[in-house]
Amino acid sequence: MPVLHTDNGDDILPPSTLTGILRTLHTGTHIHPSRSISSVMGMTLVHVELTSLEPADPTPEDTALTFLHARAFREEQPEPRLLGFLLNGKNRLRLYFDTEEADGAVAADVRTSGALTALIAALPSLIAKEERMTVDDTDPHCARVMDLTGW
Repeated sequence: MPVLHTDNGDDILPPSTLTGILRTLHTGTHIHPSRSISSVMGMTLVHVELTSLEPADPTPEDTALTFLHARAFREEQPEPRLLGFLLNGKNRLRLYFDTEEADGAVAADVRTSGALTALIAALPSLIAKEERMTVDDTDPHCARVMDLTGW
């Protein structure tokens, strides 16, 4: 499957679009003209015209993975360091961080839609603000939690 936009060939398709295309192709019955079916090394190959294909909408898991991928794959070690995550609904993700300032893990509840790039850039300064922190007695994985879903 091509991973470049067909418009200019320079832009890489985002992972969520690739996942949506694969999900569309593997869902339901599709009728392909005989000219689009061939064989490669003994395996059936179906050529699909991606410009006429509507990718499936991303699932909550797809959106969360996009957010986590943007946070994790950077050149330098991010501060605070991401320890783990918990998907808490369709558009909500709890991130667990390790900071030098706090005893124990700090959690941040974020929305997986919206201005993700801005939120990822602002996380280090937001996590450092004590006044935003509360205690969540129901979560044994963190000492304090911060609600950034409205950010």
